[in-house]
Amino acid sequence: MAPVRISERDFQRLLPGFQLPKRARKTKNSTTENPVREAGRAWLEYHGCDVIRNNTAAGWLFPYVKGKATFHSHEGRFIRFGKPGSADLLAISPSGRWVEAEAKSEDGSQSPEQIDRQQEVERRGGVYVLFRSVGDLEARKREILATDW
Repeated sequence: MAPVRISERDFQRLLPGFQLPKRARKTKNSTTENPVREAGRAWLEYHGCDVIRNNTAAGWLFPYVKGKATFHSHEGRFIRFGKPGSADLLAISPSGRWVEAEAKSEDGSQSPEQIDRQQEVERRGGVYVLFRSVGDLEARKREILATDW
């Protein structure tokens, strides 16, 4: 089944009055965070971490019938995946320490769910890094790669 993409305007026309969750809307920061996130992933992998790119989102899944998509609200279902607030990059350091790294653009800020997640990871002994450049990861290198945690 091929994915079907529709614009937010068409979505509102098909399901009038339905408000998309704020997280599901495109933000101006998403494109500027991509190179930061990929640089962070490369840095973690270079230092021996096992890294997973983590996505958290929600959206409508519609059936694909006879070569065309059907957009009847009673046929689609709303799905969520990923844990709200979890970081962009999930990693295990070479010594086995849990690391979550959240990429942000220069003017980006954490959501309340991300702040809660950061506190939970740190409470359990993991490392949560909010980074805007590889320099931020480098500054916490000793903590990320620690063998005596």
